[in-house]
Amino acid sequence: MNLKTEVLIIGGGATGVGIARDLSLRGIPSLLIEKGDFLSGASGRNHGLFHSGAR
Repeated sequence: MNLKTEVLIIGGGATGVGIARDLSLRGIPSLLIEKGDFLSGASGRNHGLFHSGAR
């Protein structure tokens, strides 16, 4: 299978999905790939809490 895109996003977690959405709103073609179900990795196991990383 051959696919063409301007941006390839690897990972369907919160960050990957957010980037895909932002690119879509800007009219930039992108392709998001995920090895499992969306939000099945760290984003799906965070008990509903997101940490910004700020200290």
